[in-house]
Amino acid sequence: MLVITHLVLNDMIKLKGEIVDICMLLEDSDERIRDQVSLFLNELHSKGQNHIYNLFPNAITRLSQEFPHMAQDEFENISKHLLSYIDKEKQMGAIVEKLCQKLKHNVSENNKIEWRNTAFCLSQIKYSEKTFGKLLECYEFWKERMIDCPEVKECFNLILQNCKRFSTKEMREKLEDFDQKVNSD
Repeated sequence: MLVITHLVLNDMIKLKGEIVDICMLLEDSDERIRDQVSLFLNELHSKGQNHIYNLFPNAITRLSQEFPHMAQDEFENISKHLLSYIDKEKQMGAIVEKLCQKLKHNVSENNKIEWRNTAFCLSQIKYSEKTFGKLLECYEFWKERMIDCPEVKECFNLILQNCKRFSTKEMREKLEDFDQKVNSD
């Protein structure tokens, strides 16, 4: 694994696709393999340079498009694991915007799996007032996907529920606006 880590870190640009393949091993039946992949991702993250943050949006796309028969719980576990390495508020805001843009630009009905998966990732983000504001700013990017795909709407309602739990007085107005946008029919 150390050899792979060294090779990947030195040739990161060439290996972004392969890292997604490695991440799929987080769902391997062999616990030792899962542990090795976790170790690899920890090493990758500890090197700085935001490798996981940079590959995350493309990883979601690739997992959704190239592996459409992957079980939903497997996708969720992989994406949660990758999201756990994105911990800076500025990066979270950028991820929110990038994921919302994915929802906007994937207009084909064939992309419902990717819509659902992207919305799931949005629902797993720990929102601050600032990142939640970014989600609201991107409303035009995701509103059509909620109409076209009930699972996307479920994810946005989950965001609403999670944010209500820890909302500040300043955020309550934004939550009301969000609730109106998500649940007005």
